[in-house]
Amino acid sequence: GRPGAAPPAPGAPRLAPGPALLGAGESPPARTAHLDAAALARTPGRPDLLARAALGLGTGPVGFEVALLDREQLALPAKARTALAAPAPGPAAPARPGERLPGGPGAGRRAVLIAEVTARLSVAAALVETDGYRAELAEEAVRLARSTGDPAALGSALAALCDARSGPDHCRARLDWAGEIVALARTADDPVLELLGRRLRLVALWETGDLAAGDAEISAFDALARVLRRPLYGWYAPLWRGARALLEGRREDCRRELAETGAVGRRAGSANAAMLAATQHWCLLAAEGDTEGLARLIEGSPPLEREPGVWPKVALALLAAQFGRTEEAARRLAAVAPALPAAPRDSEWLPMLAQAAETVGLLGAHPVARQVAGPLRAALAPYAGLFAVEGIGAAVRGPVDHHLALLAAAGADRDAADRPAADAPTPAAAAGMPDPAPTPAPAPEAESSEAAFRFDGGRWLLRYGGREAGLPDSKGLRDLAVLLARPGTPVPALDLATAVGRPGPDHAGLHRPADTGELIDSTARAAYRRRLRELAEETEEADAAGDAERSARLAVEQDALLGQLSAAYGLGGRARRTGSAAERARTAVTARIRAAVSRIGAVHPELGRHLQAAVRTGTFCEYRPEQAPPWRL
Repeated sequence: GRPGAAPPAPGAPRLAPGPALLGAGESPPARTAHLDAAALARTPGRPDLLARAALGLGTGPVGFEVALLDREQLALPAKARTALAAPAPGPAAPARPGERLPGGPGAGRRAVLIAEVTARLSVAAALVETDGYRAELAEEAVRLARSTGDPAALGSALAALCDARSGPDHCRARLDWAGEIVALARTADDPVLELLGRRLRLVALWETGDLAAGDAEISAFDALARVLRRPLYGWYAPLWRGARALLEGRREDCRRELAETGAVGRRAGSANAAMLAATQHWCLLAAEGDTEGLARLIEGSPPLEREPGVWPKVALALLAAQFGRTEEAARRLAAVAPALPAAPRDSEWLPMLAQAAETVGLLGAHPVARQVAGPLRAALAPYAGLFAVEGIGAAVRGPVDHHLALLAAAGADRDAADRPAADAPTPAAAAGMPDPAPTPAPAPEAESSEAAFRFDGGRWLLRYGGREAGLPDSKGLRDLAVLLARPGTPVPALDLATAVGRPGPDHAGLHRPADTGELIDSTARAAYRRRLRELAEETEEADAAGDAERSARLAVEQDALLGQLSAAYGLGGRARRTGSAAERARTAVTARIRAAVSRIGAVHPELGRHLQAAVRTGTFCEYRPEQAPPWRL
């Protein structure tokens, strides 16, 4: 050290490598470094080092990824908070929310650290403390951080408040808090805090159904994460792009983004990445009706029975229904249903109820479906207009209105199920998402030996070769109904892609549009332009302050957004259209017909084999069997 300098504080040498190891994705060595530093920092007089070690365990003061049910994550922030709040060295009882904290020399910096460890304690206490107590801790952290005027501490405290108030009752408040976090991060020039704010804002945007603004948020997050070049932040953007691709039915794009999420997440050593990628993979396989893939995924994942909380029980019921194990699904759903309305309304509550509604939809006419549909619908009804989002944006299960319609179709409210106009789009279609995944469901009682492929009571009745099955509605099944009604007649894929009207073989709604729409719609373009104006203002501020590093970071984000906008406009500044409508229709219709035939094969193998041999897809699609049965359509 320098001549005459004070000796290094206990714990400081051990603490120094921790943040660097975290940034490189070396989580176990980083944890060891912070725990070693904490052990040395417990000597009287340096509670600040204990606090820094405690915060380092959760990826630094920002707490980008905090392990739950981790004894040290809970114990160290509590000990640091006690030590910082103590008026003098020595043992003291932990301060509870609302208690006044001592002043004295260094009180300003000490207050900042108390705010930060209090916020961290609130986050780490998830699954251990009540939501009310966690919210009290977070609110105290916010009050204390505001009193210090420290933007980074306030941003971390607001993030803890978002985490404690993560349920559907607070999604619009979280949208405001997350926006404030982003603004505070810019003030503090803290890119990691800005990434956390953008992550929180994206989830809130999706929950409120603002998908276009969410797309702009993903681009901004990705641009900033690329500047930092740390694996810990690099897997989020591909995860979110995969979720958007799945929502729009672009399954190959989703699969590609999932591969990148997994690769970067493994380099980061992120438990969140593995868990969220598995959730998205589950949703993808379910959408494809790939029960073999689902079985492999479950074999390679930790048993859901060991996970705490109510949601794993619902997930197990849904999985049983997706595998076609109807009675098991009904038993599991009936057992967990009474606990659902009263379960904590946290981030898991809305997607959990969405999963329960999907299970009801797959159970079809089973008595349990009718039994639980009413209470589920009553619990979900206040959240109509919101979207159910899995985890930190792993997947969007769609609008709550869609799940309410599933429950209504199960018989809880037959009038509500029949109320929409015959040609009105489903809530899922209105949101730009595919219809519910047609996973195996129990077959209704056979009416006759006549071959049937018809839409009845919210489901498709499939009868062939003396065997009957049922599936939920999907675009691929609608396409097949049109083709079965015209054996030997080629039907343009473009006509199928743009058909309107109620499910069935009627072709009155088939028509040809000039193209399939704009590459980026007007709402998304407006969000991009708004962010570009903000970036221009921030760049001027950074240039005026001589902050070259911040200017460079802003330039990267600006280039990324400009690249996306450039792709959206053609000659003369006109919005670019999405290319050959016929080619895009061929690709989309081929994929959804093949998926529908695969799902039919899962519940009715004979009919699946028949359609696989008789249906041809391409620019023109055709049902050409060797001998067409007299279909009842």
